[in-house]
Amino acid sequence: MELVVKTYSELTKDELYDILYLRSDVFIMEQGRVCRDVDGDDRRALHVWLKDESGIAAYLRILCNEDTKTALIGRVIAVRRKTGLGKKIVTEALEISKEHFGAEKVLVHAQECAKGFYEKCGFKVISEPKFEDGSLHLWMEIDFRESFTPLEESVSFYTRNDFAIMNSLLVGDFDAVYGWAGVAYGDNQGILDEYANDVRTVSTDYDRKWINSLKKRLIGELDEDAKKLVVENAKSDLKNILTAMSPSGKELHLYRTAWINASRCPEGKFSYSREYLAIDLEEGETVDIKTVSSFSLTPYREEEDVGSEFYRYELTVPKGSPVLELDRFETHNEDGEVLLPPMKCMVESITGSNIKNCRGIIKLRFESELEVDTL
Repeated sequence: MELVVKTYSELTKDELYDILYLRSDVFIMEQGRVCRDVDGDDRRALHVWLKDESGIAAYLRILCNEDTKTALIGRVIAVRRKTGLGKKIVTEALEISKEHFGAEKVLVHAQECAKGFYEKCGFKVISEPKFEDGSLHLWMEIDFRESFTPLEESVSFYTRNDFAIMNSLLVGDFDAVYGWAGVAYGDNQGILDEYANDVRTVSTDYDRKWINSLKKRLIGELDEDAKKLVVENAKSDLKNILTAMSPSGKELHLYRTAWINASRCPEGKFSYSREYLAIDLEEGETVDIKTVSSFSLTPYREEEDVGSEFYRYELTVPKGSPVLELDRFETHNEDGEVLLPPMKCMVESITGSNIKNCRGIIKLRFESELEVDTL
């Protein structure tokens, strides 16, 4: 799936035709509305779409008022419904509005029937419904000064303890999901207490947004309702992260330090990370890694003695493979950090190592993305 972003003047005749054909097909023919789809705003809009082998898979346009630093997302279409494409294109539009236009707010003039969808994308209702163009519409907003985009929030939590919640969910270990939730959500309360007691200082927009995100994830006792909320948050975070991945522009050579937990790494198995079960590996075989993986462009913390030995994973990721590069976000664990989807890998070699505390070096090659069933 390729993301395309173009101004009106950059569009080819065929691209403009395909966009207008799709919009009229959905907003006029399918919805039975009598309205003007083609307007003067197209000339000043940024046109954004996801493209696959069949053509446009999802589309929207972005308008921006630079004086008010407010962007407007409109004409949102996912050709295949309930596939995550709608959320993916809106998520991309939020990031583009922030990074390309420097927008502080993003508005959407949504049909009332789509209110729930936009709420899942992070928007809040700011008007009463009004009958326009044959259906009820309302205004919704995201204010970047007070809140993260959904993707920013998911990445912020992933790079802390919540990565263990999400990945335990992916491997179906619900005992681990709830165990890690107790740790992560306890930390959330601890951070809020530190802000309240002036141990931490609210000095930046990031601090304010982080506090608002932490408050949304507070739980008391880990009862059945709390467990349900934990799973819902983890699924939402995973969807945000996985749908935001895009084809790498070049071949990547990445590293992962897998610290060994002896209880989870019996003889003859290799530790994938401290938090997940060990895996059997042999040269020349393929192996399924069912978690979202964090790798980086350089070896990470290998010089530190953290009380356990480790394996170094060296992964080759071919150009065009799905990745999410975290350097674009304000929060990440190390420079050059890259997230990869659950994946099938080829084990190219397993060798010894002269690196202190390193049991061996395992070279892998990304083969394909695994289908995720748990979401």
